[in-house]
Amino acid sequence: MSYFLPRLILFLSFIDLFFHFTTIARFAELLKSSSYMIGVIVAIYSISNFAGNLISGIILDRWGRILPVKFGLFLSSVTVGSYYFVNSVMQLFILRLLHGISSSVLVPGAYAIIGDILKNKNHGSVMGITGAIIAFSAILGSLSAGLISEFISVRFVFIVDALMLLLGFCFLLIYSRNLEQYNVLAYDKESFAKSSSSLFDALKKKLIISYISIFLMSIGVGLLVGRLPLLFEDNDMYRGISFTIYAIVALFVMISPIVKKLNKINLIVFGLFSLSLSFLIIGFNTNDFIWIFIGMVIFGLGYGSLFPSVTSIVSENTDKFIRGKSYGILYACYSGGVVVGSNYPALLEYLFGNNSLNIGFEFYLAFAILLFSGLLIYRFSKTNNYV
Repeated sequence: MSYFLPRLILFLSFIDLFFHFTTIARFAELLKSSSYMIGVIVAIYSISNFAGNLISGIILDRWGRILPVKFGLFLSSVTVGSYYFVNSVMQLFILRLLHGISSSVLVPGAYAIIGDILKNKNHGSVMGITGAIIAFSAILGSLSAGLISEFISVRFVFIVDALMLLLGFCFLLIYSRNLEQYNVLAYDKESFAKSSSSLFDALKKKLIISYISIFLMSIGVGLLVGRLPLLFEDNDMYRGISFTIYAIVALFVMISPIVKKLNKINLIVFGLFSLSLSFLIIGFNTNDFIWIFIGMVIFGLGYGSLFPSVTSIVSENTDKFIRGKSYGILYACYSGGVVVGSNYPALLEYLFGNNSLNIGFEFYLAFAILLFSGLLIYRFSKTNNYV
């Protein structure tokens, strides 16, 4: 039961995320949104979630883990359930904004709880299994949302999502006392006072490596979410297969002994190199589905190596009074990277024009950035004796 509750929260949070990744643009289109407003509605969740992550980290350290997460689950359930009754673009915009804020506490809160429980246990192994659960939720969320919207309706996706979040709230309400024996941070005068310590405590050198690495990784995720549909055009099946491939590969990497045994910094550097290679392959083969699938296999290898490593580093290098802030910053970097990755190709087109750039240029640029960043992180880590 010690890891069950935080992993359940993570599972439901990412199911919720991937439910909306696959349906929200289509739902906005059904409400007669313009192309511009569809982009705004998709982006506002990540923007508000980014801001909420930073604030929620402070709240988790001041008020304990359980109460904010309970509130986040309940408010997320109510917000998502309200999508079913939306009849205008503005209503959808407001709910997306509230949804991003209410869910922002869930992932940092769940990871902070796991970090409190871990103590001297093997962080890599626990974070690897936890990351695999997230990868599985990505597969299940995308497939389930597609099937529900296809055979029932897009609106019914939100009802199913809301009921699952409400179920998670009920589980936490009933069983949260079981976490007390693991010394999970609860609200008291000591935690409130110590949480007022400087934010710079959550900006140690190793933690900064984690923040930068997950930001770079999520830029890649955002780029794939934004550009793969254009490469596959109207072939929804191939698009779904490509994302499933990367999630399955990432899942198997996360549960393998590699994550438990190897140095975390080396895994991060390997992950960045793998991500960069995947973009090089996709950029050279934008019209060849087989090579795109191979690129997604390598992307999954990099994602599976990097994600549990950065979460392990945060857990190992923080005490419980700054752990909430640290995971809040970490997941804010994740959210911010997705926004940057999904929008920077449009910025390139605006700066250079639609006809001046090869369709694979954004992938070549991502390859160069990730490769150079991996080399810098390795050099910095070697200088500081982290590898």
